[in-house]
Amino acid sequence: MDDDDNDDEEEVSDMLPMDDPLLASLLDNSRVQAGLSMPRVVQALQALAVNTANAQRYLSSPEVAPVLLEITRALQSETG
Repeated sequence: MDDDDNDDEEEVSDMLPMDDPLLASLLDNSRVQAGLSMPRVVQALQALAVNTANAQRYLSSPEVAPVLLEITRALQSETG
């Protein structure tokens, strides 16, 4: 494993620890799991991580919108 791989792992764990209940909820969700295998969904999530204003662009996508809805539901249930 090179240093770049270590840097990526540290960044991910800094954002959301692997034992975080929210992460567990997302990884247990079959729709989110399926979405993570679709390049368009991954691209949308990356764009949203950079700028949440990009959300409107993806909410009309039949491929991306259902995954975003599931992620939003998970966020609401964990924070609310």
